Amino acid sequence: MTRLKSYSLNSELNKKTSVRFTYTPVHGVGTRTVKMAMKCFDLPDLIEVPLQKDPNPDFPTVKFPNPEEGAGVLELSVQAAEAGGSKHILASDPDADRLAVAEKSSDGKWKVFTGNELGAIFGWWAVECWKRKGSNDPANTFMLSSTVSSKILDTIAKKEGVNFEDTLTG
Repeated sequence: MTRLKSYSLNSELNKKTSVRFTYTPVHGVGTRTVKMAMKCFDLPDLIEVPLQKDPNPDFPTVKFPNPEEGAGVLELSVQAAEAGGSKHILASDPDADRLAVAEKSSDGKWKVFTGNELGAIFGWWAVECWKRKGSNDPANTFMLSSTVSSKILDTIAKKEGVNFEDTLTG
């Protein structure tokens, strides 16, 4: 968490934000770590999904506990977000190694981001943090992406003058 805190470049803004995140671990183990991460970034407390917040190996509220599977898995998250006034959902799978993100659009519909979209956003943000910290060693800086992913990170790396490696999956 100390290292994670070092990536918090907007602490004062985060303390003042009205943005709220709804979070579900889909009956898994991610809640404690996600709450600590939110504190590292001085973000408001999470809105939790009551029926999914505790670990339960039977996954009683979903057919399949992978939030990347889409809307059905996020149904209770949407309800909790709507009730709590949140326009942003974070969902991890039960062992917390997969992430889904959804955002409520101005038309009231929920947009679930694809893995490629999230990779592009996270990659862009990593480069922004790298630049803001005054890093100046592009020869020893790399962006990685699996061969089945979008090539947008390759484009970002070229634009920023850093190395890119296309990797195998697994």
